[in-house]
Amino acid sequence: MRENEKFLYNVSYLQERLDDAFSDARASYKVLEKHDSDLRYQLSLTYMNMSFQSYIEAKRIYKEAHLEHREFEGFFEAYKKYKFELKKVITEKDQNTSWLYSRYETLSKEKKELDLFIKGVFQNS
Repeated sequence: MRENEKFLYNVSYLQERLDDAFSDARASYKVLEKHDSDLRYQLSLTYMNMSFQSYIEAKRIYKEAHLEHREFEGFFEAYKKYKFELKKVITEKDQNTSWLYSRYETLSKEKKELDLFIKGVFQNS
């Protein structure tokens, strides 16, 4: 595989894992809104576990393929903050999710910016 093809493959694979991580993180947030019973915390945690598996794989390919760039770092940092806030909500069975909402919105914003960046990478390659 040529160097440019390998680079594009790695970026594409990384984007797939980031999409999965974000999708499941979004579900971990949405399930808290849609369910009233304590089951919502278990469901949220299940989605977050799936999300974290994709996140770990994304970080692996990011490091191994030397794809370091600030747009990725912004997403990774927002993800860690979201995960921290979600853990607090679940651990404390917190009904006030305003901090979690804020972290979710930041994660969403970072994901949109990252998607634009990756789109630009493919257009320029």
